Amino acid sequence: MGAGGLWLISVWVHGILREMKIMMGISAFFAITALACAQEAGSVGVGHLIYSGTPPLRCSGALVDFGLPDSAKALFLTAGHCARSWRTADHLKPFEIIINEDAATGTVRFRGLGRGGRDFIEAPVRKVVFGSFDFWDAAILEIEATYAQMKDSGVLAWPMSSRLAKEGDPLVFYGYKREGFDLDQSRCPAGPYSSFAFEQDARTYCAINRISHQCGSAPGMSGGPVFNDEGQIVGILTSAGQKINYLSNLFFIRRCLTIENKETLAVDRNCLKEKLRYLPESCAGRTN
Repeated sequence: MGAGGLWLISVWVHGILREMKIMMGISAFFAITALACAQEAGSVGVGHLIYSGTPPLRCSGALVDFGLPDSAKALFLTAGHCARSWRTADHLKPFEIIINEDAATGTVRFRGLGRGGRDFIEAPVRKVVFGSFDFWDAAILEIEATYAQMKDSGVLAWPMSSRLAKEGDPLVFYGYKREGFDLDQSRCPAGPYSSFAFEQDARTYCAINRISHQCGSAPGMSGGPVFNDEGQIVGILTSAGQKINYLSNLFFIRRCLTIENKETLAVDRNCLKEKLRYLPESCAGRTN
């Protein structure tokens, strides 16, 4: 079967899942088949986030279905340290959570599957709906394209999981390395949860409920989506060590998101603060 046929299958399966809202009840076989077909065709809604500069900042991320209508501006999920460049003094600081902030010059690029003669689909970043390097290391960006426009271009949006990933759960990772535009995939089970403090540019940050894993990763893959076996996003790639890597757990952030005026994603700052009432012992006593 050619890439075009695989793409049609992925769109058909994904359309059923989105419209009927039964991702939790559908067979894992069909969810993973949709992911595999979409990847083979060149798009799983995973894109490159590129900010201009020397050198340019490159991260990964995914178009996410938050339940907004097709006419709404599309939302792109990535790592918080990709909302602003950590290579500059402008990177997010400890305790800093940004909501609805105009974004720096940036572009999200997706594969275009050759539709209309285009190899890539690009959309400017409009604003940072949510961003935090501390605590969760996650960001939600609004781009200058609607969900309908992205769907017409062959770029699919995927739902976030409504449940916590458990140790041992099978995970599928996607992301782009810093150089080139080849989509990488890796599979491995979720490891134990971990919370810890870490240093970045002489500042102390706290990582809360990170999911450990031993999947391969590389610079540029930060922000890449991590799927469970139901085809739902359970986390995003955020950090790597010598032997163990980590992904941000999105479960608690998801519970602080609401839809306003039918087409706007709102982030409840008070809800976020409530989630931070009890910091782990490894973060106790840190200074701002």
